[in-house]
Amino acid sequence: VTRFLYCYPDNLLTAWSAPMEKQRHNAALYNSFCSYFNLLHSTIKQHSIQPENTYNIDEKGFMIRVISKGVRIFNKQLFRL
Repeated sequence: VTRFLYCYPDNLLTAWSAPMEKQRHNAALYNSFCSYFNLLHSTIKQHSIQPENTYNIDEKGFMIRVISKGVRIFNKQLFRL
């Protein structure tokens, strides 16, 4: 990541993100899961997708309980807005 940032010093910057309160994180997580599965079910129904034609291609998974602060990369122009 360091070399990538070094290549784009005029466009990117790093900054610490603030930690999220546990209650806010849990509420956002619940809402995200509900929205995702509602959209998934409606799409499956709309397109009549059969279970045998459903595949698990998500290798990333969900990040659960990541509420600590960390360093993030930002677009300099958008960060200053």
